[in-house]
Amino acid sequence: MPIGELAIGAVLGVGAQAIYDRFRKARDISFVHRLCATIISIEPFLVQIDKRSKVEGSPLREVNERLTCFLELAYVLVEAYPKLRRRQVLRKYRCIKAIETIELALRRIVVVDFQVDQWDDIKEIKAKISETDTKLADQWDDIKEIKAKISEMDTKLAEVISACSKIRT
Repeated sequence: MPIGELAIGAVLGVGAQAIYDRFRKARDISFVHRLCATIISIEPFLVQIDKRSKVEGSPLREVNERLTCFLELAYVLVEAYPKLRRRQVLRKYRCIKAIETIELALRRIVVVDFQVDQWDDIKEIKAKISETDTKLADQWDDIKEIKAKISEMDTKLAEVISACSKIRT
């Protein structure tokens, strides 16, 4: 019996190790796929920054250069990861950690840029509201002037009517 139990234990140990290796490989691959998805989602954003940097100047150009550097490094890591052998555990671990770091940095940059875009939109909306307020104030002043003229005309009309009624009598 003990030999059978030993054999069963060995088989279960090998099976459990195979399952554990599959889970680790799937987790590592999910990091790579997530970074690939992040790169794909950032590419249109990078094009937009490139267009704006040509128009607006150096701050956006610096952001564009940082993003380009991050994307190139991410691309290198994504390409290098599948080439690592199964025995190169430390290199795989470092590669995964670098991929996680790059992904977080890319997401932070994207979040900050979206906040900047929202801030620019808010500034534009405030400027439009201010412009509309000044137009409404000007129109309100015009309405007050028209009311004053109408009241003057009413008093003159009342005077004319009273003069006409005096003439008739």
